[in-house]
Amino acid sequence: MYNKMLSMIDRKETQRVLRLQDDMGNTPLHEVAFTGEVEMTKSILKKEEETMSVQFPKPLLQLRNNLGETPVYRAAALGKTSLINYFVEEQGVDIKDHFHRTEDNKFILHTAIIDQFFGTALWLLKSYNELAYQKDENGLTTLQLLAQMPSVFRIGISCSVLPDYQDYAYYLHDEDDTIKGEDLEIGQKGINEPYQTQWKQPPQIHHTKLSGFSWMWYAMWKALSEEWKGIEKLWRIKEMHNLVQELVHLLAKSDNSWQHSSIARDRTVDIIEGKQKEKQEEQEDVSSHKATIYTPLLMAACNGIIEIVEVIIHFHPQSIEHVSEDEQNILYMAVKHRQLRIFRMLKKLKIVRRLAGKIDKESNTVLHNTAEFKGGSQPGYALQLQEELHWFEYRNKKREHVI
Repeated sequence: MYNKMLSMIDRKETQRVLRLQDDMGNTPLHEVAFTGEVEMTKSILKKEEETMSVQFPKPLLQLRNNLGETPVYRAAALGKTSLINYFVEEQGVDIKDHFHRTEDNKFILHTAIIDQFFGTALWLLKSYNELAYQKDENGLTTLQLLAQMPSVFRIGISCSVLPDYQDYAYYLHDEDDTIKGEDLEIGQKGINEPYQTQWKQPPQIHHTKLSGFSWMWYAMWKALSEEWKGIEKLWRIKEMHNLVQELVHLLAKSDNSWQHSSIARDRTVDIIEGKQKEKQEEQEDVSSHKATIYTPLLMAACNGIIEIVEVIIHFHPQSIEHVSEDEQNILYMAVKHRQLRIFRMLKKLKIVRRLAGKIDKESNTVLHNTAEFKGGSQPGYALQLQEELHWFEYRNKKREHVI
């Protein structure tokens, strides 16, 4: 059908027709990229090759719409992984020529993440790892973008009974994901050992590795999903959850943004006649870079994304010591933004006492933040945090008194 439609065009007019643009600047190939139709794409590109002339030297794949998107970029931005794979494998397209759109310089991986096409994002990341370090117009990397998306990490109990295997195998892991304490020396006792978090490596899934029972379990749910769209929807939610976990795994492992932030200076606060007097022990900052509040770890803590926090701590335990430009650490962020799950995770890691003893640039402790709790959108969490922190402080004082 596709070839029949194209054959109706006069041969002399083919190149011009294939380059016609609508009000958005989209060519027919841009529109086909929207549908993800591989066969239609093949037909268009074959017709272009047959009728190529010096009058139109620029290939269709290089033409950009009003947003500065090529058809390749548009396909990736819309999650058409099969079409992207065709461009690369059969057309020999170098995706590097299509990394960003010219209108706002937004990178192809960022667009796929923002639009939640995580399968395509994972394909791009595994094929072009350098995309992980590219920043958007706000200076944010891909991991930082994910740290601002708490909703994509939520998965209901209904999804947990569904098998992990899906139609598309995006899941590939490096063989060695372990951390060796001797490689993490930063000169502080206890920080060079990996913490025992609850984080688990995302599922490594392939249909050829499924046992007989697992395959039957999968086949049963697959049949049910074809009958009830609700099951199919839940399955896609679980698949998205697995894909985003795999993305975090790959991104966090190579992320070193925490190294470009500061370690808080040791400070103590004396209370004399109701006034605070700050004493500082001057220490040379371990980083010559300007501190930033936008490290993925701190952003994830603010948004309560424990999946990102645990993975970063697993791969980079020393990142816990790094702070924002206001010298606020991960515990500050958790308390300030009422993230009870993050606080309890830190408590299980037995590092709350050390973090709670730090004060920020304004000489405030973590307890100062709890004193400002006024309910807000999560009054229950706020009160629980306040109660747990005060109890924690009481126990510490009692222990120090006994000593």
